[in-house]
Amino acid sequence: MALSRLDRRTFLLGTSGMTMMTSWPAWAVDTPNRTLIRSEATGIEQLNYLKSVAPWSEDIYRDCLLPLFELDHQLSLRPTAAVGYELGDDQTNYRVFLADIVWSDGVRVTADDYVIAMRARAEWARIGKGEGLTQKTRSIAGLQAYIDGDLASVDDIGIRAIDAQTLEIQIAKQDPEFPYAMSGLDFYPFPRHSPLDPMQIWASAEGFLANGPYVPVELKSFDYAVAERNQRYDTTDSIYFDKVIYKASSEGVNTEAGLVLNGEFDIYRIHDLDLVEWFRQNRPESLRTLVEPQVTYLNFNTKVPALSDRRIRQALVLALDRQFIAQELAASSYEVYTWTGGGNWIWAKDPEAGSAANFKYDPAKAQRIMEEVGYSSENPLRITLLYRDHRANESNIVAAIKAMWRPLGVDIKVVTNTTSDHYNAYIIPGNYDIALVSWVFDTPSLLDAFFPFTTQSRAGEGNYGGAGNAAVDEAFTKARIENDATKRLAYLRQIELENRDNVWSVPITHQLDYYIVSEQLQGFEDGRSVRPTSDQLWRKPPK
Repeated sequence: MALSRLDRRTFLLGTSGMTMMTSWPAWAVDTPNRTLIRSEATGIEQLNYLKSVAPWSEDIYRDCLLPLFELDHQLSLRPTAAVGYELGDDQTNYRVFLADIVWSDGVRVTADDYVIAMRARAEWARIGKGEGLTQKTRSIAGLQAYIDGDLASVDDIGIRAIDAQTLEIQIAKQDPEFPYAMSGLDFYPFPRHSPLDPMQIWASAEGFLANGPYVPVELKSFDYAVAERNQRYDTTDSIYFDKVIYKASSEGVNTEAGLVLNGEFDIYRIHDLDLVEWFRQNRPESLRTLVEPQVTYLNFNTKVPALSDRRIRQALVLALDRQFIAQELAASSYEVYTWTGGGNWIWAKDPEAGSAANFKYDPAKAQRIMEEVGYSSENPLRITLLYRDHRANESNIVAAIKAMWRPLGVDIKVVTNTTSDHYNAYIIPGNYDIALVSWVFDTPSLLDAFFPFTTQSRAGEGNYGGAGNAAVDEAFTKARIENDATKRLAYLRQIELENRDNVWSVPITHQLDYYIVSEQLQGFEDGRSVRPTSDQLWRKPPK
């Protein structure tokens, strides 16, 4: 079913995800090495997926747990743990029909498992002030009210079991993108009979039950995790790898890239785009591109006095040659027009709209604005700029920004941190002036992508520097209930232009994800929109 047909009343498919596993040549089955080693972007701290799952460390969960549906590489829904859904007349009531799947201990997965899981996520989100649930999932009736403390009982949110195989979901308002939520991490179930407490941290793999191809068996926090083939799932012995190791990567040194070339690792995500060109020239057969648009942007903290005046933010942006930064320093082939640029879903076929939303490069005008505000080399604007220390391209970008702003009378103090401290110690608490931040568009939902510009969005949800106004909120509210795609995009364009005029977040580069894959590994196709799960991969014998 294509995305353009999500407004159909009924979506029913007769084939469960268990019958759609990848096949490989018969000779590959005899290859002795049945362990797959994947290098995660960051280490896994704990295994409770009900609390939150970072998109860059989700591989183990995608290997072990099935959402109701999944998006394939063509961004079409296909069944996994459910065979279909039915949409009610008012366009807000979904009845989801589950496939016949069991947990790794043999107990049947039921609708109650999804209800328990969602209620636990709501509890975690309430404790964490919104952490861990996508905007799309918050469409469930009463869920946001419970997170905010305005609904007393979690039992009153809009999800319930009609019977063992039928799940009912009531959303608060008509939302044409809601089916996307059912394909995401928020709809992993939790076994009602699990020995684990859904409201505790799971520091080990003991007791973890899976309904997918693999089961976690070991965890060393921030170092590695291990999963083994789920015999209850793979009853036909059709999965190639018996074991998967998820190893934390060494930020900044790219040692894993060499380990892949030596045959010691199978998959490694490149953090530093400096390496991309080398692999293109020397080992193109090992390089894979993941078409998952990502924007790296300058986020302005409008709450600090130095940047509360919009004119100052506008001048700083006018002085940035962002095309030079993107194409010469960051190895990005995409033009930096808009928030969702690159392979995005709004602007790719609408260059006029992209150009209209562009932040212009006009250093002379920037100089005049700063002089009008009262800043110069004799009276400099003193600000701090944060970036992450493990990304070599970011240090180059920061050096260029300093050079471009120096003529305006800007005195920049540069602070570099690990990714964890960058966000948790500085950006989310608001302890910064300007920061380089990345946003990965890891869902096809444009509403999720633009939610951080609304005043309803919190710092932990992407609204770090106080973005948003009444115009954005009004446009977003209209977009989320608009079924007509053209009209919905028009509302989102208004948000894009509000960001341009108010200078909350300024896109610097748009990039794709790049992976180094061992030459013997098969099944990781170039140009996919999602990373392949481990059950979709196999290994051919070395030459």
